[in-house]
Amino acid sequence: MADVRVRTSGAGAAFAAELDLVAADVSTAASKTMTSAAEALKSEGRANIAGAGFSSRWQNAWRVTVSGANPAKLAVVGRHAIGYSSVFEDGAVIRGKPLLWLPLPGTPKFIAGRRVTPKRWVAAVGPLAFVEAGGAKLLVGDPPGGGRSRRGARKVPLFVGVDSVHIGKRFDLDGVAKSVAERIPTLFERNLRELV
Repeated sequence: MADVRVRTSGAGAAFAAELDLVAADVSTAASKTMTSAAEALKSEGRANIAGAGFSSRWQNAWRVTVSGANPAKLAVVGRHAIGYSSVFEDGAVIRGKPLLWLPLPGTPKFIAGRRVTPKRWVAAVGPLAFVEAGGAKLLVGDPPGGGRSRRGARKVPLFVGVDSVHIGKRFDLDGVAKSVAERIPTLFERNLRELV
């Protein structure tokens, strides 16, 4: 059987121009879709972090960009600027070297605007002493506010030492990303329909 060929004659230029218009519409719809997806990932991700009780600093550290120059290969990339944020995304076990020192409930959470640690306590308030009581390993020192008894300095437990701490999953940025990704085909179809 002989080859069958279909050729365009005078309509060729108009057909090519129409194809260019369709390609431009597809490119515009793709760019618009990925920009909208990035905005959704950023706002929904920050809302997820806020819902877990994290501060605006943590929320604003969730950054989202659209990468790629080719509209057919655009990617939405989300990244948390705080390096250890994955601890709260995935959960983790943090081990002491040899102990982790955790502030007890009566210990102030902050000293000079920074989260309290034994080192910061010593620098700002005074020395700490190690004691064991009932199997617990404690650091004791002057009470918050420098309270004293009649017989002299009254030392109070300020920190407890533990071997490790399990931190559970607190937010779910991966789940937010999957939700946004599932909506991309529908969003693209809607954007393309508005253009053609």
